[in-house]
Amino acid sequence: MDDYTREFIASRSVSHSYGKGEYLISRGDRQTALVVIVSGVARGSLTSARGREYIFALYTDGDVVELSAVEGETPSPADLVAEVPTLALSIGHETLKMLTGDVSFNHGLCHLLFERYCTLVSKVEMLALYSLRERLARQLLTFQRTQPGLLKRAPAVLSQEKLAFLTNGTRPKVNQHLQVFKAAGAIGIEAGRIRLRDPDILETFASPA
Repeated sequence: MDDYTREFIASRSVSHSYGKGEYLISRGDRQTALVVIVSGVARGSLTSARGREYIFALYTDGDVVELSAVEGETPSPADLVAEVPTLALSIGHETLKMLTGDVSFNHGLCHLLFERYCTLVSKVEMLALYSLRERLARQLLTFQRTQPGLLKRAPAVLSQEKLAFLTNGTRPKVNQHLQVFKAAGAIGIEAGRIRLRDPDILETFASPA
Protein backbone atom coordinates (compact mmCIF):
# COMPACT_ATOMS: atom_id res chain seq x y z
CA MET A 1 0.00 0.00 0.00
CA ASP A 2 1.13 3.55 -0.62
CA ASP A 3 1.84 6.04 2.19
CA TYR A 4 -1.56 7.73 1.85
CA THR A 5 -3.43 4.46 2.30
CA ARG A 6 -1.30 3.46 5.27
CA GLU A 7 -1.83 6.82 6.98
CA PHE A 8 -5.57 6.71 6.22
CA ILE A 9 -5.91 3.30 7.85
CA ALA A 10 -3.66 4.18 10.80
CA SER A 11 -5.62 7.34 11.59
CA ARG A 12 -8.90 5.40 11.74
CA SER A 13 -7.76 2.30 13.60
CA VAL A 14 -8.03 1.57 17.32
CA SER A 15 -5.37 -0.13 19.44
CA HIS A 16 -6.14 -2.51 22.31
CA SER A 17 -3.84 -4.07 24.91
CA TYR A 18 -4.52 -7.57 26.22
CA GLY A 19 -2.99 -9.44 29.14
CA LYS A 20 -1.88 -13.04 28.96
CA GLY A 21 -4.93 -15.32 28.70
CA GLU A 22 -7.34 -12.56 27.69
CA TYR A 23 -9.58 -13.10 24.68
CA LEU A 24 -9.09 -10.77 21.74
CA ILE A 25 -11.96 -12.54 19.99
CA SER A 26 -14.38 -15.18 21.23
CA ARG A 27 -15.98 -17.78 19.01
CA GLY A 28 -19.34 -16.51 17.79
CA ASP A 29 -18.52 -12.83 18.28
CA ARG A 30 -19.72 -10.74 15.36
CA GLN A 31 -16.70 -9.17 13.75
CA THR A 32 -16.85 -5.64 12.37
CA ALA A 33 -13.12 -5.03 12.14
CA LEU A 34 -9.93 -6.53 10.77
CA VAL A 35 -7.41 -7.35 13.52
CA VAL A 36 -3.65 -6.92 13.17
CA ILE A 37 -1.19 -8.03 15.85
CA VAL A 38 1.21 -5.15 16.54
CA SER A 39 3.30 -6.92 19.18
CA GLY A 40 2.98 -10.06 21.26
CA VAL A 41 1.58 -13.48 20.39
CA ALA A 42 -2.02 -14.69 20.12
CA ARG A 43 -3.28 -18.18 19.35
CA GLY A 44 -6.20 -19.01 17.10
CA SER A 45 -7.98 -22.12 18.35
CA LEU A 46 -11.12 -24.23 18.32
CA THR A 47 -12.46 -26.37 21.16
CA SER A 48 -14.10 -29.71 20.45
CA ALA A 49 -17.31 -30.97 22.07
CA ARG A 50 -15.10 -33.02 24.41
CA GLY A 51 -13.17 -29.94 25.48
CA ARG A 52 -9.96 -30.57 23.53
CA GLU A 53 -8.44 -27.42 22.13
CA TYR A 54 -7.10 -27.44 18.58
CA ILE A 55 -4.59 -24.68 17.88
CA PHE A 56 -4.45 -23.89 14.18
CA ALA A 57 -2.32 -20.73 14.17
CA LEU A 58 -0.03 -18.55 16.26
CA TYR A 59 -0.12 -14.89 15.28
CA THR A 60 2.69 -12.47 16.06
CA ASP A 61 4.05 -9.05 15.05
CA GLY A 62 2.48 -7.78 11.83
CA ASP A 63 0.17 -10.76 11.28
CA VAL A 64 -3.37 -10.19 10.02
CA VAL A 65 -5.73 -12.44 11.98
CA GLU A 66 -7.74 -14.70 9.70
CA LEU A 67 -10.96 -15.02 11.70
CA SER A 68 -13.28 -12.61 9.92
CA ALA A 69 -14.32 -11.41 6.51
CA VAL A 70 -12.52 -8.38 5.16
CA GLU A 71 -15.83 -6.54 4.94
CA GLY A 72 -19.31 -6.95 6.41
CA GLU A 73 -20.23 -8.43 9.78
CA THR A 74 -19.55 -12.12 10.30
CA PRO A 75 -19.37 -14.34 13.41
CA SER A 76 -15.91 -15.49 14.35
CA PRO A 77 -15.45 -19.25 13.80
CA ALA A 78 -12.79 -19.51 16.52
CA ASP A 79 -11.20 -17.98 19.60
CA LEU A 80 -8.20 -15.67 19.63
CA VAL A 81 -6.35 -15.60 22.96
CA ALA A 82 -3.26 -13.65 24.04
CA GLU A 83 -0.35 -15.97 24.86
CA VAL A 84 1.71 -13.06 26.23
CA PRO A 85 0.83 -9.38 26.76
CA THR A 86 -0.32 -8.38 23.28
CA LEU A 87 -1.08 -5.15 21.46
CA ALA A 88 -3.56 -5.40 18.58
CA LEU A 89 -4.93 -2.95 16.06
CA SER A 90 -8.59 -3.03 14.97
CA ILE A 91 -9.39 -1.62 11.53
CA GLY A 92 -13.14 -1.16 11.07
CA HIS A 93 -14.77 -2.66 8.01
CA GLU A 94 -16.37 0.73 7.36
CA THR A 95 -12.86 2.16 6.98
CA LEU A 96 -11.94 -0.60 4.55
CA LYS A 97 -15.07 0.07 2.49
CA MET A 98 -13.95 3.67 2.02
CA LEU A 99 -10.84 2.36 0.25
CA THR A 100 -12.50 -0.02 -2.21
CA GLY A 101 -11.76 2.35 -5.08
CA ASP A 102 -8.08 2.72 -4.18
CA VAL A 103 -5.84 0.75 -6.57
CA SER A 104 -3.04 0.33 -4.05
CA PHE A 105 -5.41 -0.93 -1.36
CA ASN A 106 -7.13 -3.38 -3.71
CA HIS A 107 -3.77 -4.72 -4.83
CA GLY A 108 -2.76 -5.29 -1.20
CA LEU A 109 -6.12 -6.87 -0.42
CA CYS A 110 -5.85 -9.30 -3.34
CA HIS A 111 -2.35 -10.22 -2.17
CA LEU A 112 -3.64 -10.86 1.38
CA LEU A 113 -6.52 -13.06 0.16
CA PHE A 114 -4.15 -15.02 -2.08
CA GLU A 115 -1.79 -15.57 0.86
CA ARG A 116 -4.70 -16.81 2.98
CA TYR A 117 -5.72 -19.26 0.26
CA CYS A 118 -2.16 -20.57 -0.13
CA THR A 119 -1.78 -20.97 3.63
CA LEU A 120 -5.02 -22.96 3.87
CA VAL A 121 -4.11 -25.22 0.94
CA SER A 122 -0.65 -25.78 2.40
CA LYS A 123 -2.05 -26.73 5.82
CA VAL A 124 -4.58 -29.17 4.37
CA GLU A 125 -1.88 -30.67 2.15
CA MET A 126 0.51 -31.01 5.08
CA LEU A 127 -2.02 -32.86 7.24
CA ALA A 128 -3.11 -35.14 4.40
CA LEU A 129 0.18 -36.01 2.71
CA TYR A 130 3.01 -35.86 5.25
CA SER A 131 4.04 -37.93 8.26
CA LEU A 132 4.23 -36.32 11.69
CA ARG A 133 8.02 -35.98 11.42
CA GLU A 134 7.67 -34.25 8.06
CA ARG A 135 4.86 -32.01 9.34
CA LEU A 136 6.92 -31.01 12.36
CA ALA A 137 9.98 -30.15 10.25
CA ARG A 138 7.87 -28.14 7.82
CA GLN A 139 6.15 -26.26 10.66
CA LEU A 140 9.49 -25.30 12.25
CA LEU A 141 10.82 -24.14 8.88
CA THR A 142 7.68 -22.05 8.39
CA PHE A 143 8.20 -20.36 11.74
CA GLN A 144 11.86 -19.74 10.92
CA ARG A 145 10.94 -18.07 7.63
CA THR A 146 7.80 -16.15 8.52
CA GLN A 147 7.57 -15.91 12.33
CA PRO A 148 11.12 -15.98 13.73
CA GLY A 149 9.94 -14.11 16.82
CA LEU A 150 8.25 -17.28 18.04
CA LEU A 151 11.62 -19.04 18.07
CA LYS A 152 13.66 -16.11 19.43
CA ARG A 153 11.51 -13.80 21.55
CA ALA A 154 8.82 -16.11 22.89
CA PRO A 155 10.21 -19.67 23.13
CA ALA A 156 7.84 -20.53 25.97
CA VAL A 157 4.92 -19.89 23.62
CA LEU A 158 6.17 -22.45 21.13
CA SER A 159 5.99 -25.41 23.49
CA GLN A 160 6.05 -29.06 22.47
CA GLU A 161 2.39 -29.21 23.42
CA LYS A 162 1.51 -26.41 20.98
CA LEU A 163 3.65 -27.95 18.27
CA ALA A 164 1.66 -31.14 18.79
CA PHE A 165 -1.61 -29.23 18.34
CA LEU A 166 -0.30 -27.45 15.23
CA THR A 167 0.87 -30.67 13.59
CA ASN A 168 -1.99 -32.93 14.78
CA GLY A 169 0.32 -35.10 16.85
CA THR A 170 0.92 -35.96 20.51
CA ARG A 171 3.46 -34.37 22.82
CA PRO A 172 5.50 -37.59 23.37
CA LYS A 173 5.71 -38.23 19.62
CA VAL A 174 6.68 -34.61 18.93
CA ASN A 175 9.42 -34.87 21.55
CA GLN A 176 10.78 -38.04 19.92
CA HIS A 177 11.07 -36.33 16.54
CA LEU A 178 12.60 -33.19 18.05
CA GLN A 179 15.30 -35.36 19.62
CA VAL A 180 16.01 -36.85 16.17
CA PHE A 181 16.32 -33.32 14.72
CA LYS A 182 18.61 -32.37 17.60
CA ALA A 183 20.84 -35.43 17.15
CA ALA A 184 21.18 -34.60 13.45
CA GLY A 185 22.30 -31.05 14.26
CA ALA A 186 19.21 -29.40 12.77
CA ILE A 187 18.01 -27.81 16.02
CA GLY A 188 19.15 -27.15 19.55
CA ILE A 189 16.99 -27.54 22.66
CA GLU A 190 18.22 -25.66 25.71
CA ALA A 191 16.02 -25.18 28.78
CA GLY A 192 12.96 -25.86 26.63
CA ARG A 193 13.97 -23.31 24.01
CA ILE A 194 14.08 -24.55 20.42
CA ARG A 195 16.73 -23.01 18.20
CA LEU A 196 17.15 -23.74 14.50
CA ARG A 197 20.83 -24.48 13.94
CA ASP A 198 20.84 -25.76 10.35
CA PRO A 199 17.70 -25.26 8.21
CA ASP A 200 19.29 -27.27 5.40
CA ILE A 201 19.47 -30.35 7.61
CA LEU A 202 15.91 -29.77 8.79
CA GLU A 203 14.83 -29.62 5.14
CA THR A 204 15.93 -33.23 4.74
CA PHE A 205 13.25 -34.24 7.25
CA ALA A 206 10.53 -32.13 5.63
CA SER A 207 9.79 -34.29 2.58
CA PRO A 208 9.15 -38.01 2.03
CA ALA A 209 12.34 -39.98 1.48
